[in-house]
Order: sequence, then C-alpha cells, then structure tokens
Amino acid sequence: MQFYLQANIAELNYFNPELVKLDSTSSFQSRDNQLYIIGDSTHSRIEILQRNKIYAWLIGDPIVEKDNLRLVEQYLGELDISALLQKINGHFRLIVFDIENFTLHTACSLFGILPVFYCSVDNRVFISSDIELISQKSGYRKMNKRFILENVLFYYPLFNQTSYENISLLPAQNSISVSENGLKLNKHTSISDWFVSRPENWRNSTERISNVFIERVKHYLPDEPYIHALTGGFDSRTLVSCGLYYKKKFETYSFGNEYSYDTSIAAKLSASAGLKYNYIHLNDDYIKDQSLQCGLEFVNNAAGTASFSRAHYLYAAKQLSSESKYLITGNFGSEILRAAHNAGVLISPNLYHLFHSSSFEEAISRIEHSNELNWLMSENFRQEWDSLKNEISGMPIFDPGYASLSTNAKFYLFIFEETFRKYFGAEMVNQYEYLNNRTPFLDTIFLKEILKTGLAGVYSDFFENNPLKRFKGQLLYAYFIKKTYPGFSDIITDKGYCPGDLLTFRGKLNITKSYLRKKIENKESRIDPYGLLDSYQKNLSFFKSVKIDRTLFCEKGFTKALDSGKFRDDFSIALSQAFYSNRFSS
Repeated sequence: MQFYLQANIAELNYFNPELVKLDSTSSFQSRDNQLYIIGDSTHSRIEILQRNKIYAWLIGDPIVEKDNLRLVEQYLGELDISALLQKINGHFRLIVFDIENFTLHTACSLFGILPVFYCSVDNRVFISSDIELISQKSGYRKMNKRFILENVLFYYPLFNQTSYENISLLPAQNSISVSENGLKLNKHTSISDWFVSRPENWRNSTERISNVFIERVKHYLPDEPYIHALTGGFDSRTLVSCGLYYKKKFETYSFGNEYSYDTSIAAKLSASAGLKYNYIHLNDDYIKDQSLQCGLEFVNNAAGTASFSRAHYLYAAKQLSSESKYLITGNFGSEILRAAHNAGVLISPNLYHLFHSSSFEEAISRIEHSNELNWLMSENFRQEWDSLKNEISGMPIFDPGYASLSTNAKFYLFIFEETFRKYFGAEMVNQYEYLNNRTPFLDTIFLKEILKTGLAGVYSDFFENNPLKRFKGQLLYAYFIKKTYPGFSDIITDKGYCPGDLLTFRGKLNITKSYLRKKIENKESRIDPYGLLDSYQKNLSFFKSVKIDRTLFCEKGFTKALDSGKFRDDFSIALSQAFYSNRFSS
C-alpha cells in the first residue's frame, strides 16, 4: 500500500477531510492540488476514523480490536498519538488531519517497520511510503554517500539516512506534524520507559506471561484462510500451535533446499497436525530462473537497505500470494525472548563493536580497521565518516543520559528502535507487495508484560553464551506449545532437542548432550539451506558486469572477491550497494 502527501504549508486550510471517501484502491487529490493520498493495493486497506473535527486514515494492515474502538476514538480526539498507536496493532501508516487547527500528522505503527520518508522544499512538505515517488516530486535526486557508508559498515543504515540527500527516514516512535509553523518531528513513545529496574523473577513469570501471549495471538489470526510460516525453530511452531488451539483455517509453508532442517521439520509437524504444507523449494529452477531477479528486486523494493542474498523471502511471498492475503510469521520472537549472542547479518560485527568496546574511541578504531571499510574508497568518505562518528557519539551506549541502563539494555533499545525496522523491515516491505505479514510477537500488550519480567532478553548479560543462562529464553516456548498444541512438544527442533525437553530433568540432559555434541563437532551438518552459495555462483557473470564506481568502491577488492567466487555477507552487502548506486548515474 503506497501513500503520498504533498502539503503547501500556507494552504493547508484548503483541505476538507469530510469530502474524502477512500477505499483500498482509490486515490484522492485536494482541489488545490497540494494534498494527495494514493492507495494501490489489493490486499491492504484503509481504515477511516473520526472524532469531532479530527480525521485519521490507517493505511496498511491495522488491527483495531472492537473492545478498543472507543479508546482509539478518544485518543484520536485528544491527539494522543502514543496512546493511539499503542491501542492499534499490526503494521500500517497513520495520517491524521486536525481540521480546526489545520495541522497534518503522519506516523507509522510502533517500531516503524513500514518506512515513512519525508522532506521539505520551498515551503512545501513531501511525505511518502515510496522514496522514488517523493524524490521525483520534490526534485531531490542526488545520491547520499553517507547512506552507502552506513550500509557497507553496518549492513543496513544505522540512523535515518536514505539513498537521496535531503530525504530522510522518519525515526521510530516519531510523528511528523505539518502546520503553518512548518514541519516538526515529535517523539511520541520511548521504548526504554517500558524497561524496569527490578524485573519479576523469570521462574515466577512463565505461567502468567504464557497466558498473556496465548490470549493476544488470537487478535492476529484472520477469520479467513491464511498461511503460517513454519520452520525448524520455536517461534513459528509456537504460532502454528496457537492457530490449532483457536481452530483456525490455515496452511503452512517454509522455504529451503534438500539440506534444510526448516523444510524437513516443518513437513513433519504439518503432517502430524493434518495441515497442508507448502514447500517453497529453492531448487535448481529457482536458482537459475528466479534468484537473481528476486534478489535485485528485493534490493530495489527495500530502497537500497538490503542485500540480494535475501531473494528467497520475496520469491516465497510471490508463490504464496495466490493462496491468501495473510501470512503469520515468528519475526521478532527470538530477538525479544532470547539474548543475542552471535554477530552476523542481523547484528553486524561493527554494530557489535559499538556496544562491546570499552570506549567511543576504541569502537571507532575497530570500525576503521574493519574488513567492511575495505570495500570503500575511504579517503572519499571523510566528510561522511566525520558526520557519522558525530551521530554515533550520541547513541545511548555513549550518552551519559542512559547511564542507568545496562550495556545489554542499551543494545536492546537499539534493536527495538533500529534493527527491527532496518533488518526485518526490508523483508516485510518486500512481502507487503504481495501479502500482509502479521507478527504477533510484536504485540504491544505482550511486550509491555514480558518486559516487566526476567524472561525478556533485555535483562540478560550482553551477548550471553552460557547455555544454562540462555535456557530461560526457550522455556517460554515450551509453555506456549504445551498449553496450545502439546502434540508438537515431542517433535525435535533444529536445535537437536524437543520443546518438551525444556520442562523435564531428563529433557535437560538431552539439551546438554545436544549442546556438547555441537561443540565437539564444531561444524554445520547441513550446508547452505537457502541456496545462497549456488545462487551467487550461478549469477556470478551478472555480478561481474555490475558497474563499479571507482570514486566510491575499491574496484581492486571487488575484482578479487568476484574472481574468487566465494560468497561473504560483507561483500554481498557492498556489491548490492554498488548495484543500487548505479541508478544515480543512469
């Protein structure tokens, strides 16, 4: 679902919301040609709310519970954006017009998963979900070098830069207000306020929190047939168990090749519950015919914030779109419940350095000596690097104002406010072209409740690796499954043990044996389950043809990496940036 707003600050009083009649496929243009709302999706929708002289449009997949409708309308009338957004779940953009004060407010649902872009020029404000549209309308077309720098160093933008200079990404938990006084950003919610200094003992919390989650999940499960993601892990198994508990009509799916635990375990789980299982086979045909097209489309749809190596998410969404318009996924579950303990594509090595270093100077030194920086002509990014360092110095990890928070709490604040929308957002923006991804683990009520307890990963030690201390992060899943569909408790996960093992002494011995066996073997038993290496090799001739801007990227390093034929996450990101940046020279 796209939207685009253009407002002439001096003429906002021309707009009459009472004349607007919108549905999910309509467009609106005000009589002064200064305000536009555009919708072009067949599966997303527009919900319209009104309280007195204040009008609101919810664009996307908002979940407004009937019991909350009175409060939602009350908060709209009070223009309490924070309270309003905390009472509406799902992923959507919000547009509010106060007709008495001629003020326009725009925001995204909490955590900002679906991006909102904005800029102003010549007394006009441009706001849109589509960065290309806002660029064309505003005339801002110049490439943003700092965007490239952040992506290459951290695998996604660290802050609110976009690929175009002078066009910004709306910060998470912020709204834009446009009035006769101009444009203003307002921080409406502080997620750190949800953290507590003395969380409830996790052992005493499992019963209550599991009941809260099971009750909250039902609001995300459509009454019409839909699809559940199902893998070898805990998150998706939990949600499928809840779907069975509520007797919903749904099918399951996962993607992978013949080496994938996700697909073999998902097929077994589905068969045991009598569910239709959709196997998105990442086979030779996918690698040959779809991996490149979907990979490059993924980069473009994500406005340059992601790598072509995530093509399979888009490919699966396309395949599933004919089956349903709703997809339920376990996104955010592990990140909320379990302590992060590995650097990778979600948490880049340089992001880890920011939080693990003893000082700002040490963190900067590590980044300046990182492998990632070698992909760039660093001498041509000196101004951008100085600007980035200045903004990094204001992050909570270096800000004395957050001294009361632990290192891990500061890290989780970044995960909630930046990583969720930057990493998962890229995936979900691509999926939203074809179906609505609903994510029950990001439910506001559940989040607030679990953040009162030691079950939340935020209260673990930073990058906790001790399996005995990480145990609590999985225990809650076992409670979810036991209470909703106990038949899944005794089927093995990709961890090498069953959910039910978490609840018994004998089971804990199985978990310990599995952990020790992995430590001794110290190798992956199944390689490349998503076909990343094979896809990269198959498409190598295209990647070698990508024009490398020598003023931005180290051509010698690119040539050496391409000639080696080896796939690496950091090079995948850099090569995707080189591909995306070519649009500015065409």
